[in-house]
Amino acid sequence: AAPIELREGARRARLLPADRLEIDVRIDFPPPVGAQRCAFVLEPGAFARELAWARTFGFLRDVEALRRMGEADMHRCAELMDRVLSAVQAHGERDYRLDAGIRESVAADVRALCVQHPLPDYNPGADLDRSP
Repeated sequence: AAPIELREGARRARLLPADRLEIDVRIDFPPPVGAQRCAFVLEPGAFARELAWARTFGFLRDVEALRRMGEADMHRCAELMDRVLSAVQAHGERDYRLDAGIRESVAADVRALCVQHPLPDYNPGADLDRSP
């Protein structure tokens, strides 16, 4: 099968055929941070093992918004990501699915977080209501 590539401005997502779900993400931040990369194979517990330990960083312009969010809601975001990554199931060699109940529950929790901590110029419903 041929790769699938999506582009929007400087952003790009590329999907390649594989025997398992591998995540390989690169992001280019402005200096002094620069390029960051993370790669792992998705399997139960991968988020907790590969990513949860990582510290994040922020920009001065975002400090107040992060302080208002608080540690409890940041922890909730990490829990939601782990819930999704741990629940994805392989169906065949190239098909992966997430239970509709989990998808709906996580989407509702993300919407609630977005209402509590709005992001400028972002409509959470536009992305969360799409089902693959």
